[in-house]
Amino acid sequence: MNPQKVVALWIALVIAIFLTACLQKAVDPVEIEASEMCSYCKMAISEKRYAAEFIDKEGEAYKFDDLGCMKEFLHTKKLGQNVPQYYFAVDYETKRWLPAQLASFVRSSQFKTPMSGGIVALRERTRAEQLAQETQGTVMTFAEVFGP
Repeated sequence: MNPQKVVALWIALVIAIFLTACLQKAVDPVEIEASEMCSYCKMAISEKRYAAEFIDKEGEAYKFDDLGCMKEFLHTKKLGQNVPQYYFAVDYETKRWLPAQLASFVRSSQFKTPMSGGIVALRERTRAEQLAQETQGTVMTFAEVFGP
C-alpha cells in the first residue's frame, strides 16, 4: 500500500476516534449544594427526593426543589439561549439522580412536596404503578409532565 494512503488512513482514524469521543460525552447531573435555591421559586432545595434539574447547552444547571417547579419554569419562562439539553430527576425512593426522560412519574395529592407540585419520579415503571395505586395517584411519562 502506498505510504501516503497509510498516513491518510491513520489521520482519518484519529479524527473518527476524536469525533466519536466528543459525541459520546456523558453529562452527569450537578449535585445540589446545601445553600442552593430553586431556579423557579427561589426557596432552598431542602429535600433531595423531590429535586430535579436541567442542564442547558452551555452546561449551566438549573436546579429545582420540586418537579412542579421545573414544570412551571419550563412552561412560563422565556428560555432564550438556555434551551435544556439534559433533564434529571431524583428517584423518590433511592434518592439517586436518573435521566428524567427514563423516569416514570406519579402525581398524587398525598405527596407533600416542597411547593405542592405533588409529583415524584421513580426509575421503575412497575414501582410507579404500585405507588400510584397506594396513593390514589396517576402514573405519567416525561412528556405528560413536562410537555407543552
